Amino acid sequence: MEPIVFIADTSEGTERQREWLALLNELMPGELILKPEELSDQQAAELEIAIVENPDPKALTRYPKLRWVQSVWAGVEGLASQLPLEHIKLVRLIDPQLTKTMAEAVLAWTLYLHRRMPEYARLQEKGQWQQLVCPSAEELRVSVLGAGTLGMAAANALHQHGYRVCCWSRTAKDVSGFESSHGQKVWRLCCQKQIFW
Repeated sequence: MEPIVFIADTSEGTERQREWLALLNELMPGELILKPEELSDQQAAELEIAIVENPDPKALTRYPKLRWVQSVWAGVEGLASQLPLEHIKLVRLIDPQLTKTMAEAVLAWTLYLHRRMPEYARLQEKGQWQQLVCPSAEELRVSVLGAGTLGMAAANALHQHGYRVCCWSRTAKDVSGFESSHGQKVWRLCCQKQIFW
């Protein structure tokens, strides 16, 4: 059985790494999943598959024969832009449940800020009741930074709740139904005086 390496960002400790390894071993019982330190240099030189959790891209240089790097994170731009091995192809997985969950989270946080919940919480701690002025959703424009699958799901959820939505992406994209912009300079204009994600 060929091993699979699991490479994690351990800057916040190793507990998350243990949790991921336990989950991966439970879901993939027929595979041998090891931490980098459990592999000999010879095994690392022959290894073809890595599962990663936001690692330092330089950590992949130990595995020159990698042909598949599977990220457990959404958003791999940092990793992809610094991959040390040119022959690795980037493949993305679109998970409908993750997309739905992310859109819900963006909507929830937008409502949390829009409805001034942090201020209400501070007033509640002081035992004070005070009605705070809150604009309608239609009066606000929310900018979504990134117009990929997750960004567009968030934009649609916000739009369905009445917010005016503006999307920004690094490159031009067809985001019909929303105001959109792209490029490094334009994003600053897109999110001035707005809630943005």
